[in-house]
Amino acid sequence: MDTISKSERSRGFILLFATILFFSTYEVVNKMMGGRIDPFQINFIRFFVGGAMLLAVAAVKRELTISPRDFALCALAGGLNVVVSMSLINASLSLPGSSAAVTAVLFSCNPVFVSIFAALIDGERIGPRKVIALALGIAGTVIISLKPLMASMGGAGGAGVLLGPTLTVLSALAFGFYTVVGKRISGRIGSLRMNGYAFLTGSFM
Repeated sequence: MDTISKSERSRGFILLFATILFFSTYEVVNKMMGGRIDPFQINFIRFFVGGAMLLAVAAVKRELTISPRDFALCALAGGLNVVVSMSLINASLSLPGSSAAVTAVLFSCNPVFVSIFAALIDGERIGPRKVIALALGIAGTVIISLKPLMASMGGAGGAGVLLGPTLTVLSALAFGFYTVVGKRISGRIGSLRMNGYAFLTGSFM
């Protein structure tokens, strides 16, 4: 029996839409700052401020307590997300010739990697419908990457034309791994503590 009420489901969709709306500005804003601010500096400031704010809320709610094992897993999640995934996407956007739109679309293929890692790590079943969805996602990624590949073969567009999409796909792969690891931790300690500690430790790394 479905225990999720209609109001909770609606609230979930609203929050999801808000997340997508705000996150869609990330690549564009980063591209605008790319020529003036070092991409790793952007990454540090973003996650240091975000992690500090989340832990401040956790402190008010008296939810700061964490075991050494969970802290180590949060640090692992922070390394995957902040150090690897977000650094790669920021580096991609800073390259001459890279496209914020192409970067955004390629990074959105991370659910493909989430499904693969969830099957390998958590044993989640990949049914026929999911196989079709994964195949379409991979096909879309390849099609979007064809234009940069052809441009690089023609010697046009600068280093970002081919290297940018490559770094973005690697970023999406790392983010997919982070999502699966993060889900395991947040199931025990909650997303507030998990993200707070992961963001802060990742920013220091």
